[in-house]
Amino acid sequence: MVKIFRLIFLLASLLVTIAAAGSAHADDLEKGLRLHLQESRSAIAKAQKNLQAKEHAVAEAAVLKSVGERIRASHLLMIERLRLREEQASLLGANAISRHNAVAEAYAKAMEEYLALLDSLPADGAVSPEILESLNSLIDRIAPPKKRAIIGSLPYRHLSYPAREPATGPVVAPAYKGGDRTATPADTASSADSPISKEIAELAQSLQWNPVLIYEWVKNNVETEWYWGVMKGAEETLRQKSGNDADQAALLTALMRASGFPSRYVRGTIEFFPGIEKAANLTGISDPAKICSFFQKAGIPFRPIIAAGKISNIQIEHVWVESLIPYSNYCGAVVDDMGKSWLAMDTSIKSAGYTRNTPLDVPAAVTETIVAEYLGAVQSQTPLQYLQGKVGEYLTSNQPDKQWQDLLASRQLNQDVLNILPAGMQFRQVAITGEYTELPAELRH
Repeated sequence: MVKIFRLIFLLASLLVTIAAAGSAHADDLEKGLRLHLQESRSAIAKAQKNLQAKEHAVAEAAVLKSVGERIRASHLLMIERLRLREEQASLLGANAISRHNAVAEAYAKAMEEYLALLDSLPADGAVSPEILESLNSLIDRIAPPKKRAIIGSLPYRHLSYPAREPATGPVVAPAYKGGDRTATPADTASSADSPISKEIAELAQSLQWNPVLIYEWVKNNVETEWYWGVMKGAEETLRQKSGNDADQAALLTALMRASGFPSRYVRGTIEFFPGIEKAANLTGISDPAKICSFFQKAGIPFRPIIAAGKISNIQIEHVWVESLIPYSNYCGAVVDDMGKSWLAMDTSIKSAGYTRNTPLDVPAAVTETIVAEYLGAVQSQTPLQYLQGKVGEYLTSNQPDKQWQDLLASRQLNQDVLNILPAGMQFRQVAITGEYTELPAELRH
């Protein structure tokens, strides 16, 4: 019996291999443009060889001009596509539109320079090495070499991060552990990672500016992803309702500050509580060695704890939040202003964990022939659609009480509602190495 994800992976891998061997799809504008630029790069390489041999490059110059006309047509379509994407990006906030505009401007500038150089090429092929080098440089700016694809959905860039151990010093004392407890304007200010935007303020208002409701909303509604450093910020974490420890800390900080509660980031090394089983539940990986490999691939500094010859726990670097909250009466529910104190909070290490299903295997009767059947004819369906149809046909005939969903692994976040802020953390704090009003540049992607 073959697990469903293995079969999908096999089908998808074969499809990608076949597609890579042929030309780019004519109806895909970006792939087509990249193909034209690659043709130009080949012509430039031939022209450079001719110049080194003291020969003219008449044929190569003609190819460059001919391909250039196709590039010019694709460029006009690309400008229109970027305009449409600008409208979409404007709906996602200031950061999205700013990044889009920067990319669009850089592309347009490089492409216009490239086309202008093509127009200046002499018809007799007497091109200079400097012009050819400039054309190559502009192609690199317009269509840089592709990085290898990521199989999966985790938002790390590649799978070969070096293993790094979490820092254990220099140790600092945050406000909630007796450090500087004086609230400053920076503790309530809007920042790049935690802006007090319209969306943030509206959510804080809907949660009655109540720290308990804010904490429990983030904890129970934002899914934890695993990668190192802040990648989304508060607004995008809210929009996607997912993020790692730093991004959830950014959202929690923004909501707390929008509600008038001074808040800071805390950085340190933590150990899962009560043991490795908590890490297994949160990551969905049962093998401790594979959990370590997972953290390495996600770029998260980690250290395995060895006891009795096996991995008994794991330490990782982590980011959480501390806020100045009235806590004496009703543990942060804010019925009065009595007993303000700095309190540490974390929403990414889910206290109640996840409940996971046990998916069925793909029927062997389907897996034995499906790859050959799929590749044996021209298909209009993706591998996943084809597999889903075949599995559906099999289940209808042989197991009518089962559905496609029964073959898919799933998890359900267990809701954790206490109506108070916890007095302690849901992990063991090994060392605290940073306290910030804004996350440092080294933690930003």
